[in-house]
Amino acid sequence: MVSTYGYITIALLEDYIGLDLSTIDSVVFSDAHVDAIITSAEEIINAYIGVSTAQTSTNGLVVCTKAISAKLVFQIFKTLGYDTNLLEAVLFINMPTKEILDTFLGESGVGADSIPMSGANNNLYNWYHWWY
Repeated sequence: MVSTYGYITIALLEDYIGLDLSTIDSVVFSDAHVDAIITSAEEIINAYIGVSTAQTSTNGLVVCTKAISAKLVFQIFKTLGYDTNLLEAVLFINMPTKEILDTFLGESGVGADSIPMSGANNNLYNWYHWWY
């Protein structure tokens, strides 16, 4: 199975969070369920950029999808009583979803297919100042 829009794979998400989710709970985190989590993140992103079809995968789109998917997994961990410390060190896990979207896809809601040129986008600057 794959997520609806294919922005990331289960393997990319698991690499990002540093866990093989199926070893934690093979029912809750079956491939179909994890793909549904990723699809939810993709739909959040598509709503933000105002599209309903798959976009060309950019670095910002991939990072944004991984970060929002990880946040959704984190919420499932909390709801089911799993050890959330396993995910506390994941980059952007505590960053609000809106800030993740703004940072990696642009505060103006510019589509994922847009690639800023010559410093036309200050998202890296925004990320740096959020992080430090």
